Amino acid sequence: MVNSTYYMLRQKGAGLDISPIDYFNQWSTIPIRSACSSVLATIDGLNAHPLATDITAQDYVMPSKRYFESPGRFRIYGENQDVFYCFVLQAEADASNPPVYFESCLDLITDYGIDPDSIIDNDHALITPTFERFLWHILGHQLCL
Repeated sequence: MVNSTYYMLRQKGAGLDISPIDYFNQWSTIPIRSACSSVLATIDGLNAHPLATDITAQDYVMPSKRYFESPGRFRIYGENQDVFYCFVLQAEADASNPPVYFESCLDLITDYGIDPDSIIDNDHALITPTFERFLWHILGHQLCL
């Protein structure tokens, strides 16, 4: 799902050499503002935008008070019933394009069909190698809704 949405939107913006935030801002009446390009600043910018309060998608950008509720992880996105979260490593919160991981209270193999060889520390898996790819997906999801 992340890859298909990413490639569809990236293809549209590819010739423009544009960031996902800049692309989204072309469609939004209220631009997303970010102090810098770090993951932390970007998620803060998303939380300051009205899309953070839009419950149409059911899933949500992680509220700032919950960013670091799991040790070593900077949670950036969550599912409406808190069954799964997406995160970057806390040590990479100030980076601009770190990998994004997926964690869930459900079984990653049985419930999600994730290859056992892809599971890290028995509780999470890499969802995409770059934050930019993930950002294309979540902004595209919001844009479509």
